[in-house]
Amino acid sequence: MNWLKPHRPSPALVIALIALFVAMGGTGYAALKLPRNSVGTKQLKKNAVTGSKVKNGSLTGKDIKLKSLGAVPTATNATNAAQALHAAAADTAASADELKSFKHFTLTVGPNAPAGQNIVTIGPFTLNAFCEINNANNDTAQLRLITTEAGSALDGSPETNNLPTGTPNEFRTSTSTPTGTTNIEFSSVSSGAIAPDGTEFWGFFPVHVNPPGKPGKCEFKGFYTSTL
Repeated sequence: MNWLKPHRPSPALVIALIALFVAMGGTGYAALKLPRNSVGTKQLKKNAVTGSKVKNGSLTGKDIKLKSLGAVPTATNATNAAQALHAAAADTAASADELKSFKHFTLTVGPNAPAGQNIVTIGPFTLNAFCEINNANNDTAQLRLITTEAGSALDGSPETNNLPTGTPNEFRTSTSTPTGTTNIEFSSVSSGAIAPDGTEFWGFFPVHVNPPGKPGKCEFKGFYTSTL
């Protein structure tokens, strides 16, 4: 029974089998190795790439769409702080505008009694600087108010209503003795006046007699605003 004995494969069969294995192996390798840049977003399933699969340092700020990120708490606080600074700046600007509405004057004069010297006119009101030196051994500086509109009222020292027109009215007085020395006298008042036509002014008014380095003279200052 010679047909049960194993037969050695012929050389042709061996070559054919080798060729078959090589062909199969080559095809599998070709199927596993993909061409460069052949995989894109269309080939990836949703959520296929997770954070753990992304190499550290492989992504930079250029790869991230910043608009897609919400404001982090610190950034939100920074925005609020910036808004607060803008609001503070607006408040400061408003205060600066209010200060611009104030006016001021400074006047130093020698003896000018009895007429005095006009300083500033505000509507129907005129502020007058009266300086009297060595009258009964007294030196006197007096800020006076003159109005051209009857029925005006003055809140000074003293307070006076229904002011007579064309007449100097005492606004603030400072007196020093003995005369002509460096005996400084300082007096101030926060005051103002109003007229029937609606004109009104108010402010702070210091009055000096024998100011520093200026014996025998009177000094008048004012910082005020008005409805005009």
